[in-house]
Order: sequence, then C-alpha cells, then structure tokens
Amino acid sequence: MKKLIRLLSDLITLFIKAAFLMNNFNDRLNDLIDSLLLKKSSILRMQPVA
Repeated sequence: MKKLIRLLSDLITLFIKAAFLMNNFNDRLNDLIDSLLLKKSSILRMQPVA
C-alpha cells in the first residue's frame, strides 16, 4: 500500500513538472513566433508598394 502511494505521488510530481515545462516551452514558442511575425511584417513594410 505504501509503495502505491509513493508511486502515485511520484507520478503527480512528474506530471506537474512536465506541465510546467510545457507551459514554459509554449511561452518561448509564442515569443519566437511573435518575433518572426514582427520581422516578416517589417520586411514587408520596407518593400516599396507596387
């Protein structure tokens, strides 16, 4: 019984860590996408309008 509880608590801890990492990764990804979009739009703005 104690082993099962230990296993469950380990799983929960792992899950929380994974969720935290994914959240962090998502934020980084969003920042990257935003900066790429900004670069793209500024490049487009530099082009003379035909």
